[in-house]
Amino acid sequence: MISLYILKNNKGRYYIGITSLKVEDRPKRHNSGYVTSTRLGRPWRILCVEEYKNWKEARNREKQIKS
Repeated sequence: MISLYILKNNKGRYYIGITSLKVEDRPKRHNSGYVTSTRLGRPWRILCVEEYKNWKEARNREKQIKS
């Protein structure tokens, strides 16, 4: 399964990501500063998670959300 997740920080900013790993571990990775694009917005928390069968479906949904 591929997970699309939306993170939100205390400043009201959002980050949308896709992973094939455990989605529960993603905030730890983002909050540790490992992900460059979310380093300045810490702390992040999971707002929403959607599951997809493949990367293509998840990417299409990501594009839909971002547009």
